Amino acid sequence: MDEQRKATILVGASEVAGDRRHLYLLFQKSDGSQTVVRGGPDTRAEGNDLANFAESTVLGSEKFGHIRVETAPYIAPYEIGYRLKQDGNYEPVPLNQLDPSEPALARDAKGNIVKATVTAPDWPAPGERHERIVAWSGSDQELSTKLESALKAGDQINHAQLEYSPLHNNSNGVVSNLLKASGVQPVLPKNAQGETVNAPDFGEDLYQDVGAASVRSGYRFDGKQWFDADDRRIAPPTSGQPLIPQDPAAPSRGSSDGFKLSAQAPSPSDPMFAQIQDGVHRIDHSLNRAPDAASDRMTWSLYALAKEQGLERVDSVVLGQAGTRAAAGEYVFLVQGDPSTSVYHREQMRTADAVESSVEQSQARVQSAEQTRALAMSAEIQEQSQKQDAPRLQV
Repeated sequence: MDEQRKATILVGASEVAGDRRHLYLLFQKSDGSQTVVRGGPDTRAEGNDLANFAESTVLGSEKFGHIRVETAPYIAPYEIGYRLKQDGNYEPVPLNQLDPSEPALARDAKGNIVKATVTAPDWPAPGERHERIVAWSGSDQELSTKLESALKAGDQINHAQLEYSPLHNNSNGVVSNLLKASGVQPVLPKNAQGETVNAPDFGEDLYQDVGAASVRSGYRFDGKQWFDADDRRIAPPTSGQPLIPQDPAAPSRGSSDGFKLSAQAPSPSDPMFAQIQDGVHRIDHSLNRAPDAASDRMTWSLYALAKEQGLERVDSVVLGQAGTRAAAGEYVFLVQGDPSTSVYHREQMRTADAVESSVEQSQARVQSAEQTRALAMSAEIQEQSQKQDAPRLQV
């Protein structure tokens, strides 16, 4: 094989909980040496892991701090010792590079050399199996350029201080966005059964904040470009600093020159709209948050869903509970009737989709549903009229 075609970028996957995977990137040169690039939380949450997970994904608690992108040589674990420097601090040094008789080495009370083991990020633990797939191959020079692009994007993510959330703003989102920043098509490894691994948030944009019910908001990054909350292009942001628009003349959503609510949209005075709005506000209250613009977007999204599915009323709006295929709060449900009986109707959609869809998009869906219903009614009336006008047999 041509040596210039041996450099590769691999996507690695390790099991974290159930069938869910944590992803990382390996940039491998033609000589086999590797560099790992990965994302993760910069804070280790204290207490019960399951409780922290639920509080982060459902209540929006900042249990895990911010996303931190890091890189390191991907080499087997090795031992280090500590050598005293002239400034009085100790420096770590690989044990095989130390002279055991050196007086400057750190020692314990028994005179033994103080040792520690250094393990590269995402190095497999004993007995642990990682899935991997080659996402790209090329020359060492091309690999160097792509690694530089990935690290540049990683630095931007670190400066932006994006909130980490286990399901919706995590290491998997980092991997897919770093691949896009490197000009590589994101791809997932396969498990032992030949199925694509389950990696939540892979392929999704990274957001500034993750709130209750894992609702994402604020500025965001798609791997190539940063956008503010109004979808205007901005320069890579630094947390706590003003955002710098790349096109100051671009209209924002809600401005007189930007997106507008349709004058033909059905009136929110519809009783079913009020029922859904009340249900959404009840969810807000249960999560100790005040209704806001995200609540409005969810209300309109669910109203559009109800119209499309032909619901006549909505008796309750509820967030889904944790299950084998979905996390708590990942889906929101509309319920017509009493679930304790066999006569009830239920519709669902992803909570993130409900919140992220603009009011204008939902209004367009409502209009389309109303038009479809009107056409159906018109056809039915016409059919009934034709039956009435047909000649009748006299007896």
